Amino acid sequence: MKLIFFKSIKFWIFTIFFFVLAFSVGIRVRASVSDNVSGWSWGGSEETADGSINGNETGVGWISMNNVSSGDAAIYGVNIPNTNGNLSGYAWSENVGWITFNSSNLSGCPSGTCTARRVDDTLKGWARIMSLPQAGINAGGWDGWIKLGSEVGDSVFYGVTINPADGTLSGYAWNGEKLNGDKYEGFGWIDFSLAKIGTPTPPPSAVPCTVSLTSNPSSIDLNNSITLSWTADIIAEWCMISGNGINYTTPDHQSEGMSWGDPQKVIPISAGNHQYTLSCFDISDAACGGAQTNVTVGDPSGAGSSSKNPKEVAP
Repeated sequence: MKLIFFKSIKFWIFTIFFFVLAFSVGIRVRASVSDNVSGWSWGGSEETADGSINGNETGVGWISMNNVSSGDAAIYGVNIPNTNGNLSGYAWSENVGWITFNSSNLSGCPSGTCTARRVDDTLKGWARIMSLPQAGINAGGWDGWIKLGSEVGDSVFYGVTINPADGTLSGYAWNGEKLNGDKYEGFGWIDFSLAKIGTPTPPPSAVPCTVSLTSNPSSIDLNNSITLSWTADIIAEWCMISGNGINYTTPDHQSEGMSWGDPQKVIPISAGNHQYTLSCFDISDAACGGAQTNVTVGDPSGAGSSSKNPKEVAP
């Protein structure tokens, strides 16, 4: 069985269309404790297998099987029964929208029994990309059917299987449409090996980053400057230094594989014991770490404050 894909520019035109449509059709999706599939599936190929990301990539991309494991705001999920029975629910692709496993959406499939179902430790039947039938004539003749396993008479044996010991899935489903001689056009193989049956768990919180903040000197008289030096590892994308009227945001981290830092000279605005704080954030703007340093500022005049505004001075 040979496969060809539509050109990537056409794919991205369709992608934008499907993305908008998926939010406007009003499909009712809701996850519950019965939506027991967590993780992801993946459909991706290249028009030319050149081993680089250069614009000829096509396919569905990542498909989330449950909003709990993906962290999505919309509530959805897929259920695979623990014994023989029908699948149900929705998965989500940011490229093609909702993918249904509900039997009520699967009538009129291309062949065999339409219902998505578990038969022993394999998946059989069909799923469907909902944005395509809802697009009608605008779908360009695409129907959106995803075949979960081969049938008797198919030239290629394939399918999604379940490991009964731990619930992990493996194998491939298939989307290939518009028969053209001996070639199929479509999204191709969809890999289920990153999904499993089990209670979905939330995505991990931000990975901690290693940061430091020091002051030189740590004790000064009022109207003199201090140098705040900081470092952060590659997990931190940007940081902020605050304290005693200073609020400095660092440039984004551009040096992959290195720590980076940008010492700042500041003039404290009042006498006393002051704490400066370094707060760092990862690429998704989640807080990943922080550090503090203390500075003692004396006032030889005894006035206890300065008329100066907080400011940074040139290093």
